Amino acid sequence: MAHAITTPKNIPAQVVISLDFGGSDTKIIAEEVPVENVRDVFSKSHSFSLAMSPEVSVVSAESLGDYSNSKIGNAAPEYSAWVGNQDTYTAVGHLAKHRFHGNPGLGELKYERAIAKTLAAVWVVQQRLGLPNKFNIALSALLPYGEYADKERFESLLTEALRYFETPTGRCRVKLVQFQCRPEGAGIYLVHSRMRGDSMLDKSMAVVMVGYRNASILSAQYGEVGKGVTSDLGFIKMVEQVKDCTSGQNAERLTPAIVAAADEVNPDTLVHLARSTEPSHRAVDVENLVKAIKLCRTEYITALTNWIDNQLADEVSEMVFCGGTAAYLKSQLNDYYSAKGIELYWNANMIIPKRLLCDRLTPDRLSDVYGVFLFFRDKVMNEVMSWLEQQQLAGSLESSVEQTLPIDSPSSEPVKLHLLSGVS
Repeated sequence: MAHAITTPKNIPAQVVISLDFGGSDTKIIAEEVPVENVRDVFSKSHSFSLAMSPEVSVVSAESLGDYSNSKIGNAAPEYSAWVGNQDTYTAVGHLAKHRFHGNPGLGELKYERAIAKTLAAVWVVQQRLGLPNKFNIALSALLPYGEYADKERFESLLTEALRYFETPTGRCRVKLVQFQCRPEGAGIYLVHSRMRGDSMLDKSMAVVMVGYRNASILSAQYGEVGKGVTSDLGFIKMVEQVKDCTSGQNAERLTPAIVAAADEVNPDTLVHLARSTEPSHRAVDVENLVKAIKLCRTEYITALTNWIDNQLADEVSEMVFCGGTAAYLKSQLNDYYSAKGIELYWNANMIIPKRLLCDRLTPDRLSDVYGVFLFFRDKVMNEVMSWLEQQQLAGSLESSVEQTLPIDSPSSEPVKLHLLSGVS
């Protein structure tokens, strides 16, 4: 769906935001667009990233009031986010998880929970940038292919919700001036196809994203993206299997421990999960965990590769893997698909700026949304730059924040995407 980009009256900044509503974290990349001078659009802009826990919890206004009155100190916005919309209040992320017993909603549609998550993310970005409570944004978001058909409903609900919502720092009025929804894997495909160039025109390939909640496949034949598929074969499937094979464990504790145990399933990383107080019994607990992880991982890999094989076209010659779970299974997936003679890539060989990375935001987990952000950002930036150049030529730059960029406004020479060096 095409949209005009507008800069509403009395609002000094436009923000570009890209979101990935992951099952283990909501991943956010954002950047403010300077409009004071055309040369600043690219030279002074700097993107940044954030991660927010996936939990949400509907709470009462009284409960939020009690929290505000009783808390000691002030946590960063991403750890203290709540939003109010149409008399419904929702705690999001760390606050929902640790204060209001929220859950990640792995069995629910992502886009339904994504409204509150997006409002919270927008508020966190506003706080990070020091923006006024009234501003405009261009936003892109990733959804599983199974929910991609709901993108127009998501846009409609989000546009309305952003118009007026409450936050810990007051009411926000945000205008969604440009929206783009992409299926999971699209960021990887866009970067990979740009880097591979014309060679994509005679190939059949697939982007395989394996995350905490979902596994998705986005296929393309001879340069054209076809239908995608989504399953519930995310990492949580394996974690739940391990939980069922052991005693007294839960997914929240098991997940980081299994990842830390790595391919060899190092028992030292599992000691803290032992439930017994007797040293000899604790050793047995750890031994049982090691056995369960190895068994369940084998079963999970078999289920995952069977599903992938059933979805791939016979002539697929190239696969690009992404997602934190795919990274965890990298050696097994490499061995399995290399033996089939398929050319393999990981994260489209993207190089992500170090400032965007942290323990929670690794290249494997951030690459898809970063790819979407690169293309969306450059589209918005080029349109804003074209508009600013026109304002300068017209001698009316002083009133530029009160003007509108028409949908069919001529654009300037596109700025090239520097994908390998990581656009900042």
